Amino acid sequence: MAASHRKDQPKSASLFHLVSVFILLIDLSVLQAADPDPVLDYAAGVTSFVLRDIFTNGQITMDTGGIRAGLTPEVFPAIMNEGITFVRFRMVPCGCNLPHTHPRASEILTLLSGGPLQVGFVDTNGTSHINILYSGDVTLFPRGMLHFELNIGSQDAEYISALNSENPGT
Repeated sequence: MAASHRKDQPKSASLFHLVSVFILLIDLSVLQAADPDPVLDYAAGVTSFVLRDIFTNGQITMDTGGIRAGLTPEVFPAIMNEGITFVRFRMVPCGCNLPHTHPRASEILTLLSGGPLQVGFVDTNGTSHINILYSGDVTLFPRGMLHFELNIGSQDAEYISALNSENPGT
């Protein structure tokens, strides 16, 4: 019986090494999930670094919360390979940007006018961080945290969000 136990030992050791290598490869793939560093100052062929009137020329979506105007490399080629996303919101009173995450980016939000805006996120310990923003206030939503925005005021809330990834995910 002792002899068969010794024969099994190399198999279990090999299985352990195989599982360890597999876990290491998964860890490395997560580490490489960020945007790559640019190798050029800006994308080839870009001649304009200005986009006029984001609510006319941006990528526009509308829902019950209001209007969202975002920048994509298709509508504003200057941001291609820069590792950023920019969105401007015009949220109606009682409008809400429903809870969501950005698994590949942190987000910084600035309330330009209107509101006030209730914002919040839940951290990995399950702690809620809820605040009220007034014109000129800034908040941060850390990468991957479930977060929301809610216009608790009686006028439209105008705010901008910038994210540190060209593809932040939602």
